[in-house]
Amino acid sequence: MASASNRVLKVVVVYAAPGVEAQLDLTLPAGSVVADAVEASGFIDRFIRAVWLKRQHCCVGGEAMQAAVCL
Repeated sequence: MASASNRVLKVVVVYAAPGVEAQLDLTLPAGSVVADAVEASGFIDRFIRAVWLKRQHCCVGGEAMQAAVCL
């Protein structure tokens, strides 16, 4: 039997949005939580922050109507 220090969690993190699908298999230390898996996947930086930054750049100084087009 494996000791507690040797135990790992095997998880799959997925992301889906219109036109985007991603899946990543990860092995994390025992005791990890969902937030650890999401962070380890890098999906927030890859998908969420990238889109947010693109929208911010597109809409800087824009009028409300222009901002709606950027979204």
